[in-house]
Amino acid sequence: MIDIDFFKRINDNHGHCTGDYVLQQISELISSRLRSGDILARFGGEEFVVLMSNADAETSLAVAESVRQAVAENDFYSEKRLRIFVTISAGVAAFHGEPEVTVDDVIGRADAALYRAKEAGRNRVVRAD
Repeated sequence: MIDIDFFKRINDNHGHCTGDYVLQQISELISSRLRSGDILARFGGEEFVVLMSNADAETSLAVAESVRQAVAENDFYSEKRLRIFVTISAGVAAFHGEPEVTVDDVIGRADAALYRAKEAGRNRVVRAD
């Protein structure tokens, strides 16, 4: 689960069209960092979810950290070429095939880890318990 840090500030300071433009740029950057077969989907206003098949927790953490670092180091721009600094926070949860665990359970664990990343200062990746 990925959330753009302080995204409301982008919309408030630059307008929703710029916010949408930044969302497009971020989604392209995230997609470029994923493995073949991984699935990226928008999950709410400024949140994304990534489904990584055949990935253990360490692989998922490494990919999430690569995405976080790429976003922090990338230049994002408004339509008028104004540079906008963006970071993301992410929560990573793994599914190990337990029959009693649902997709909602895994998403909930990733979401809880995401909130811990935000509480710890943002611009970081946290693994679910």
